[in-house]
Amino acid sequence: MTRFSARKRAQAYSLVVGLVVGVLVAGVVIPAVVPEPATTVASATVRAGEGEDGTDNGGTGAVGDDGVAGDAVASAEGHGTVSGAVGGAVTGARTGGRGIVGGSGSGSGTSGGGGGGAVTQKGASLKVGVMLLDLANASALGFPTLASVEDQRKVWQRRFDQQNAAGGVNGHPLEPVFTTYDPVSQSSMRQACVYLTENKKVFLATGSGGFIGPALLCFTEEHGTPLLLQGSTVPQEYFTRSKGLLFTAYMGSDRATTNLAHELHTGGFLRDKKVGILFDLRGGPATIARRMESELKNRGVDVAHVSVFSEDFSTAAGQVPIEVQQHSTKGVQVIVNLSHALVFTQFVQDASSRGYRVPYFSSDWNGAHSDFYYSNMPASFDGNMAFTLARTNEARVGLPEPELDRQCREEAGKALGRTLARGSETDFTRDCAFFTLVVKGLVAAGPSPTPASFAQATANVGRVTLASFGPMAFVPGRPDGGDHYRTIKWDAGCKCLLPISGFRPVRH
Repeated sequence: MTRFSARKRAQAYSLVVGLVVGVLVAGVVIPAVVPEPATTVASATVRAGEGEDGTDNGGTGAVGDDGVAGDAVASAEGHGTVSGAVGGAVTGARTGGRGIVGGSGSGSGTSGGGGGGAVTQKGASLKVGVMLLDLANASALGFPTLASVEDQRKVWQRRFDQQNAAGGVNGHPLEPVFTTYDPVSQSSMRQACVYLTENKKVFLATGSGGFIGPALLCFTEEHGTPLLLQGSTVPQEYFTRSKGLLFTAYMGSDRATTNLAHELHTGGFLRDKKVGILFDLRGGPATIARRMESELKNRGVDVAHVSVFSEDFSTAAGQVPIEVQQHSTKGVQVIVNLSHALVFTQFVQDASSRGYRVPYFSSDWNGAHSDFYYSNMPASFDGNMAFTLARTNEARVGLPEPELDRQCREEAGKALGRTLARGSETDFTRDCAFFTLVVKGLVAAGPSPTPASFAQATANVGRVTLASFGPMAFVPGRPDGGDHYRTIKWDAGCKCLLPISGFRPVRH
């Protein structure tokens, strides 16, 4: 990759991000939506707990929102601000369809609807929202595109097809509803949420990494929709506000900062050193950076400077040269990184060009466990370490491929009609992991799942083996499953991360 000067990089970031923001504001860029399969009378689609409002007791409404009528009777009681029972007249009023869904139960929810209503009609399908990662704008900023949107859709579709061929889940077929999102645009991510929750009435949603910020709460807090996400950047308050509906593989901000501080302290990496911290507001509030600072200071570490970058990339690009100078002037000898790939890359390149070279330590926060994250690092970055739950590049160091990973990778290859290399960032094993978790939660939720029962079941899954990840467990009170770390190191020769330890339990 081409290495830019600090000034040219700032100009490039500002120009591209400015254009992206400009067209979004103008309403030109709308996430591409892969058409959803048409709803049929024979397999009525139900989103539990939907009603026009909490005062509706039963009623009739279209099955789905494409005007296709259903053929069973519904009777249910609804409670909530803008929620209600299965069978409320939500989609009928919006599309002109006259569908009637079967079942009975009660529902309650928040302003976005959802929550509580049981799905009891035999054979009713469950809509699962699947968010596909669109990296076109990130690619314009110098990062690899990875898997295309269409390839992602094909792989996910095959998994749903196979599950349905085996009987679905507890007699319910699973119906994928696809949409895309741009990880550098909060507007795009929110659009994906609104499309899936308000337009398509999905029962739950899942997706890839890079989906961060307030758009997470659009699903859980606003619309009462369970969200299962790789989620390497989730402020702890989001879990609280989601009231049990948000699940992530990686640690939330509290455990991420505490366990990273513990690893650095016990490893002696910061002993007798002046330490700096990098953080950007796109990953959450500045209190997370201050918590990291506090965790280190409580262990006797001398924190000399904390950089908090704007959530706006163009503004952050202008901050970088100033912050590099601050760390250098204050004698910072080691930097703990919690910043976004775009910010961190510019910081390291700028520092390296000035001859300011210090060790950097990262973690899963902001996805700093992948080759993608470090795509544009200079050779001087060689040897820097991170701590992760991911089984990054195990093939490169001769570790055997777990059977589950092999199966996931080969099935993805069949969906695409080509062989996928083990360990590549397009082997689709992480998405496979979350499909597995979705199915486990739905199975445990029983034949009449609701968002609440699904969330409760997922919270009690316990120790689980998922492709692409190290050991994790979902237990009540801990919706961020990761509870192990391994150490990885960036190698300038392959421009890749290499595992240099096995997995070990984290302290917290």
